[in-house]
Amino acid sequence: MSIAELTRFFAWFTLLNYILMLVSWLIYISIKETVMKLHSATMGVPVEELPRLYFQYFAIYKVLTLTFGLVPYLVLRFVFAAA
Repeated sequence: MSIAELTRFFAWFTLLNYILMLVSWLIYISIKETVMKLHSATMGVPVEELPRLYFQYFAIYKVLTLTFGLVPYLVLRFVFAAA
């Protein structure tokens, strides 16, 4: 796999993960009560605890996408573009 292919992979990986996170957030914001009832019923978690869990989910997802997608993309893009 060449550096150009790897750079494209990380670019698409990052873009798709951020789109997925945005869609998840929009679904959560638009139908919050329905989502909370569904998750509370299926997972047995009290409704009062769900906003904290959602916040943790989005925070961890964002950090992982940043760490394993955006940072490698930027390194490949700028380090090997200068070479």
